[in-house]
Amino acid sequence: MFIGSCILCTTDFKPILPNGVPLLAVAGIVFSIALAIFSIKKLK
Repeated sequence: MFIGSCILCTTDFKPILPNGVPLLAVAGIVFSIALAIFSIKKLK
């Protein structure tokens, strides 16, 4: 999921944030990091 979101950062996918990064890519990166943190906490 993280790698796919990083690939989306290189596309011209709309809507785009003011810094030029697609909104869907940012949402995917944030969600994948949150999912990784959640998974690590569940293992403990």
